[in-house]
Order: sequence, then C-alpha cells, then structure tokens
Amino acid sequence: MTIGDLRNAGFGAWVKPTKQEVKSAGTPPHKITTNDLKKGDMVMQVNGWKARIEDNMRGNTRLATVYGLFTEMGSIYCHDIQCRLNPDGTFTSIAYTPAQLKLRKTVQQFGF
Repeated sequence: MTIGDLRNAGFGAWVKPTKQEVKSAGTPPHKITTNDLKKGDMVMQVNGWKARIEDNMRGNTRLATVYGLFTEMGSIYCHDIQCRLNPDGTFTSIAYTPAQLKLRKTVQQFGF
C-alpha cells in the first residue's frame, strides 16, 4: 500500500507528505503568485481600484500606477492585490506567500 492509497482511503490527514509531493504541490493551476506579475500587468486591488504594475521585482511590495480617485504611482502591498486582469477580459486569482500573509496580519493589527 502506498501513501497515495492511504490518502484515497481517507487517511490523508494522518500521512506526512513526501518531499516530492510538497515540491510538486506549488501554486494551484488557476492562481498565480505576485512574483509572477510582470511590468505592464493590470491588477485589481482589494479596494476595487485598478493598478498597472511598473516593476519586475519580488517581495512584499510592488511599484504600481493606481487608478483610483486620482492616478498616482507608488508602492503597494502585494497582499492588497486581488487578481490579475487578463487582456481577454478574464482574471486570474492571486496566491499569497506565507511572508505576505504574515505581513497582512501585522498591518491589520495596526488597524489598516
């Protein structure tokens, strides 16, 4: 009996995943990470404003032109990006890294 057989039998919560399973899990196919966003990508923020990514950096913040009440350029938190707006009118959801989720929790503790 393999680990996969145990999971299929309902014992998945009790079986520790192998290194290969952890490595292959990655990001769900219908989601991307904020590190995958490239310069020029249009995104929707959680507050409903659109923004254009202006850098190819990685991390917790990105440089973006935000189209809100006024058009401004500045740094935005990656955890404030809700989805990428694709050119064909569809959107792709964002999967956050553990570091971004930790920062979101810290920022929320300050009341933002």
